[in-house]
Amino acid sequence: MIFCLLMFFKLTAAGIPNERQEISGSPRAAIETRIEEVPFIVSIQAKVTATDCPGSVNTCEAWQHICTGIIVSEHHVITGAPCFFKTSKDGVKKERDPHNILVMAGSDRRDSGRRMAVSHFCYHKNYGTNSSSDSYGLIFLHDNFKFGTKVKVAKTPKGRFKDSSKELSGMIHEHRLGFVYGWDMKKGSDNKQLLMIQIRLGAITICDTSEIHGINASQHFCGRATVPDNLADIGSPFVIDKVVWGYFVTSGDGVQPSTLFSRMDATLGWKAIVLASSQPSIMCHSFVFLRYNIILFFFLQVIHRIYNM
Repeated sequence: MIFCLLMFFKLTAAGIPNERQEISGSPRAAIETRIEEVPFIVSIQAKVTATDCPGSVNTCEAWQHICTGIIVSEHHVITGAPCFFKTSKDGVKKERDPHNILVMAGSDRRDSGRRMAVSHFCYHKNYGTNSSSDSYGLIFLHDNFKFGTKVKVAKTPKGRFKDSSKELSGMIHEHRLGFVYGWDMKKGSDNKQLLMIQIRLGAITICDTSEIHGINASQHFCGRATVPDNLADIGSPFVIDKVVWGYFVTSGDGVQPSTLFSRMDATLGWKAIVLASSQPSIMCHSFVFLRYNIILFFFLQVIHRIYNM
């Protein structure tokens, strides 16, 4: 009995290894986890074409995971703007067709779950012109999510942007530990299970990456470690106490290990602009959504003038 107690205290002092093992500095292996822990994330997938697959398209999966998304309403998903673009072999970046994108929900495996068709998507017009700044992306679905234990809306920072900024600053000062979730992005990997790693919060000034130049520091924060290559998944949420504070943009490429995240509260503020009106800061696929908003805006203006005559 005494021996068992001594062994227990020894293990406790040393730190019993488990799935909450901290990862800092150099990247380590990610740990498999379950969708019930993060039911607000989805796999964003793109249809495979002949140019995507060497040889015959039949040798590849019909749909391939390209990014992780975060459920923010019944039919909206937040992700990074890079997900909406595809780079050809000659280095030309081209916007994806929304009909060739789908959302897979309710599963911790990227090859299963409920398939949700994409209606259209929007992203910030500054994306691509200023490194990773304004890399916001919003997906609109044809149908609504069916919520349950494996599909839920993400908990996000509450209150005014000023208040959430103050709370985030406090957590950064404390180097709070957060969890990053996503799927294996390593080329040729057969691992389709949802993964998790831990990263401590850091100030924007610690980011050692070329992407940091010129970005808006109030819209981003950094992690004090690099995301492993097999979890370099755009849109992967950064979670503290079940609240999504941001999502993965890029890993550091310098000497100091770091990871850049876009802030969720800043992204949701932009989302509100997208839904409310057509603004010059919004780019939607084929501008169909914007044209609709412009027509609706002028129609409401006419009704308002007639009503006040």
